[in-house]
Amino acid sequence: MRIVSLLLLLALSPSAFSFGQTGHRITGAIAELNIKQTTRSEIDKILGNQSLAEASTYVDEMRSNPSKFWQKTANPYHYMTIPNGKSYKQMGAPTQGDAITALNHFTMLVKDKKASIKDRRIALYFIIHIIGDLHQPLHVGRGDDRGGNDIKIKFFRKSSNLHRIWDSEMIDSKKLSFTEWADWLNRQITTNNKRHGTQQIL
Repeated sequence: MRIVSLLLLLALSPSAFSFGQTGHRITGAIAELNIKQTTRSEIDKILGNQSLAEASTYVDEMRSNPSKFWQKTANPYHYMTIPNGKSYKQMGAPTQGDAITALNHFTMLVKDKKASIKDRRIALYFIIHIIGDLHQPLHVGRGDDRGGNDIKIKFFRKSSNLHRIWDSEMIDSKKLSFTEWADWLNRQITTNNKRHGTQQIL
C-alpha cells in the first residue's frame, strides 16, 4: 500500500535521526519529498491538507490527553524492548503492546475502507510517528537502561542522558529548521541511491 510503504523511506537516511519534534518532522518531510502525486492524493483523503511533517508529531502531542485511549497508548506504542541474547520472535509482544503490535494494528486499520475517516486518520498519525520512533535506536533496545535514559553523560559540557541526546540535542545543536535538515538529508539519500543504482518512488 502506497500510504504505508512511503514511510519506509525514513529508513534510508545515511545516519540515524534524532526524534524530538524536529526529528519527527524531518522524517515526515523526507517522505513527502519522495512520493508520487497519486500517493499524495490518497493521503489527502485521510489527512486533509496536513503535511506528513505536521502529522508526524500528533501522537506525542496527545500524550497528555486524559482519555483512556490516549493514556493507554501514551507510552508502550513508542518503543519495543529486546533483552540481550534474545530475539523479538523469542520474546513476543508484551501484554500492553509495543511499537510493532501497534504498527501492525494501525496498518490494517488505515487500509480498512469501511473504517471512519477519523479512525483512519488516527491510524495514519500512529504509522507516521511509529516508523520514526523505530528508527531512533534507543526506542529499540534491551530495556534495562530505560532506552538510554539511565545513561548519564555530558554533551558539549552539559549534563544529559543518552536518550535525550539522540531524541533532540544532536539535531537541535545544528540550529537548522526541519525543512533544511530534510532537504540536506534527502540529497544524501538521492546521491546514495544513484551510487547503488536504486530508486525510491512511491
